[in-house]
Amino acid sequence: MTATAPLGASESVQDATNEADAVQSFIRRYVAMSDAQADAVTLWCCHTHAFEAAETTPYLRISSVGCGAGKTRTLEVLELLVANPWLTGRITGPALVRKIDQDHPTLLLDETDALFTGGAASQQMLRGVLNSGYRLGGKVAYAQGGSVRELDVFCPKAFAGIGGLPGTISDRSIPILLKKRTAFENVERLRSRTARQQARIPRMLAARFAATHLDALAQARPDIPGPLDDRAADVWEPLLAIADILGGSWPSRARLAAVTLCAERKDADVETVAFRLLTDCRRIFTDLNAKRLKTQTLLENLLGEGWDDIDGRSLDARLLAEHLRGFGIQPSKLRFGRQVLQGYEARSFERAWQLVAPVVDVPEEVTR
Repeated sequence: MTATAPLGASESVQDATNEADAVQSFIRRYVAMSDAQADAVTLWCCHTHAFEAAETTPYLRISSVGCGAGKTRTLEVLELLVANPWLTGRITGPALVRKIDQDHPTLLLDETDALFTGGAASQQMLRGVLNSGYRLGGKVAYAQGGSVRELDVFCPKAFAGIGGLPGTISDRSIPILLKKRTAFENVERLRSRTARQQARIPRMLAARFAATHLDALAQARPDIPGPLDDRAADVWEPLLAIADILGGSWPSRARLAAVTLCAERKDADVETVAFRLLTDCRRIFTDLNAKRLKTQTLLENLLGEGWDDIDGRSLDARLLAEHLRGFGIQPSKLRFGRQVLQGYEARSFERAWQLVAPVVDVPEEVTR
């Protein structure tokens, strides 16, 4: 943990409150987000400097409705504030395990759309890291040199991407669903050298707060808002403990943020599932070099991408059509060689694909 010399017992409630406010002010300088989101992210930044005092570490799941809402920018801002940051894109399971065990960084993982598209062994290890690394003492077995070692994978983690995450990982996360800012939301352009210099004080204050109150955080048992279920209570407990020590308006703000963001979780899950489905459909059309696909071909490839079910319902032609209908996409009878079968045309996806990324040219027609 990175920290400066502690303030000691003389630190006042106002001092602690000012420290957290300085962190939040820096975040909102560069990223447009709601009050509840800003409070959660601020508390999480403080938590990264004292995560070893907690029994669980909440994950941040930063997603958006389409591109250009500030997901990567949020990770870049967090990199300047959190303890021992490691900002990275796509990574293999073995590399992730070794890095966490060695350095216990604050993992800032971008482009999670591609997180689970590697080989089966790597995907399994990634899931193991993210499932086990949420709780103190979480370990993953790793084969190395003919022997098996158990490596420690407990550390703070934040993910950014359009697509959703597996349910077990999503349940361990605080959803931060960003939207494109309006004309009334002014944020500054992030210039790396200037921002890094500006971040020195808020980062130092977050580290100093954590160092001062490490023992108190380890012993804290904060009151949990009634609407939170057991999993959400585990997720929010470390952040509520920080808020209670900060004092001032932070205890009530933190609990309001917890209730608000947990209530938004269902909507966020629905939206991220829909956008991940669009992204994977686009990848399939591109990989198969096709302008039209049989429904069965599209389904088979989606199953290969891990779409076994949606909300507990097995993926079939009816469920696929149901989820695409909201984007104005419907199957139709198409000719494939001598057969006329139900299928989808790439051009019917084009308007929806603009939501997740600029549409690339669809290749010349290949019958599949």
